[in-house]
Amino acid sequence: MMKKWFMIGIPVVIICAIAWFVYAEINGNPYVKYQMDKELPTHLETAGESKAATSMYLFANPKFLINNDYYGDIYTLEFKDEPHMHYYYGLSKKDKKITQFCEKDFDKDGVIDTITKETKHAEKSCVSMYANRD
Repeated sequence: MMKKWFMIGIPVVIICAIAWFVYAEINGNPYVKYQMDKELPTHLETAGESKAATSMYLFANPKFLINNDYYGDIYTLEFKDEPHMHYYYGLSKKDKKITQFCEKDFDKDGVIDTITKETKHAEKSCVSMYANRD
């Protein structure tokens, strides 16, 4: 009887693990999304911004490696007063704090330029998204 449950249980566990991996790969890690949903409004208020000032608020799972000190899922924000500038925010693995990445995308007429210069909503304590990717 025990052997029968074992023979049924192992494939079920493997199928569930594969399903979880596929879901997380397509939609992003639900734990990271929950943490970022909880922390990002507080972070924006601390930085003098508000969620109401954004025109786009998107959780994304980029298909490239980002800084290893941060989870692989990011938030993309576009503020109403800078309609073509996309700001990126990540969740630190160490202390679970939200940080703005220095790289910002400027979308003008379908052409996207990645910039790191000072902009209206740029934070002084930003971190490079592309550093520490080894």
